[in-house]
Amino acid sequence: MSPDLLEIAVSIGETLENLDLSKGAYAGRSLGGGVFSRMNFAQVDFRGADLRETVFDQCDLRGAIVPNANLRRAVFNRCVLDHADLRASNLHGAVFSECDLVHAQLAQCTMSMAIVAKCKLDHAVLRGAQLDAALFSQSVLLDVCADDTSWQYTALNECDVSHLTWTGARMLRNVFFKTSLRGMSFAGTQLEGCQFSSADLS
Repeated sequence: MSPDLLEIAVSIGETLENLDLSKGAYAGRSLGGGVFSRMNFAQVDFRGADLRETVFDQCDLRGAIVPNANLRRAVFNRCVLDHADLRASNLHGAVFSECDLVHAQLAQCTMSMAIVAKCKLDHAVLRGAQLDAALFSQSVLLDVCADDTSWQYTALNECDVSHLTWTGARMLRNVFFKTSLRGMSFAGTQLEGCQFSSADLS
């Protein structure tokens, strides 16, 4: 599907389903509010695209190129984002539900008030991301790089963040509930007002 045709389909509110748009070139396009279901967006180029309030349902976004995109309040439901590049994108209020984000690049992202539920983020990179007031629930963040991140009023509920690194992270009044923090180092990390309830700190 051509970039112009995709923009038109989204602008008139058409739900797009079961299309193969892998490796498509949609950089800078205005696709906000689009609804995509079971789409193949593998290795698609969404650099700088307007994808605010877009819904991705059961979509394949493996290796997608999405840096500097506007994904404010976007919804990702049961999507595969393995090795996706979302660096420096606006993910404020975005929702990730049952998604695979293994090896995803999320450095410098704004993820304030985002919800990440039942997701896998093993080996993902969150360096420099803004995670204020975000909620991570029942998710796995094994060996994630979260150095120099901001965690203020962030909650982790029943997560596994074993071996995650967060050197230089700024933390204020965060809640870690039933969360595995095995092998974690808190050196150089500010933990003002943080609560560790039933957390594994072994």
